[in-house]
Amino acid sequence: MDRSLTSDLISGITEQRRIRVALKAIETDLHLLQRTFYHALCVVESTVFQCVEFVHLADGWTNGGDADVCFLAKCVVAVAINRFGDSGIDDRWFGIVQRQLNWSQSQFFEYRG
Repeated sequence: MDRSLTSDLISGITEQRRIRVALKAIETDLHLLQRTFYHALCVVESTVFQCVEFVHLADGWTNGGDADVCFLAKCVVAVAINRFGDSGIDDRWFGIVQRQLNWSQSQFFEYRG
């Protein structure tokens, strides 16, 4: 997935399709999901933290049944929020930030800058 995000050879629909396939594969196995979150956190400069699909996946596991996956997912979301910027903003980012910080939409827009 990281290669798809950083490659100049693919973009647009192909990039999005590769990301969706990678995330579906990762989510099929709890151990693979845990290891993916762990390895992403080992390289916090990675572009995966700017990928809303990846962060949305992690956000979905922040209240999961497995304590280790839940902890790592919260860390992934925290790093992504910390690196949050105005480039490529869409409504999914708003929902993630609002849920994790318990902010209203007006608070989000006030503190976004």
